[in-house]
Amino acid sequence: MRFSVRQGPLGQCDRCSRVYPHKKLFKQLEYAGERLIWNGFLVCKRDLDVPNPQSNPFIPKNDITVVSNPRPSSYYKGTEFPVSQATVLDNLSRVDFGIKS
Repeated sequence: MRFSVRQGPLGQCDRCSRVYPHKKLFKQLEYAGERLIWNGFLVCKRDLDVPNPQSNPFIPKNDITVVSNPRPSSYYKGTEFPVSQATVLDNLSRVDFGIKS
């Protein structure tokens, strides 16, 4: 790199390879998650890209509410479940599964 007392230090654009005063080079930013980060390129004003908002991922807010210590709903009375084991066994004995012994 050349150094000129009048312009200060010189730098090279990472896109077009032209030489500019270092203070006229800009950091190229791009989205990473919800933030803008510097991708390491120093570019001239002509080659500076506006960060694409489509690169910013959509992150839904409060999409699912998690219930801690969930309990079954009380749509039945007492401590018995609405369908007892005896009822299930009675219904199974009436079903023909097509199995012949």
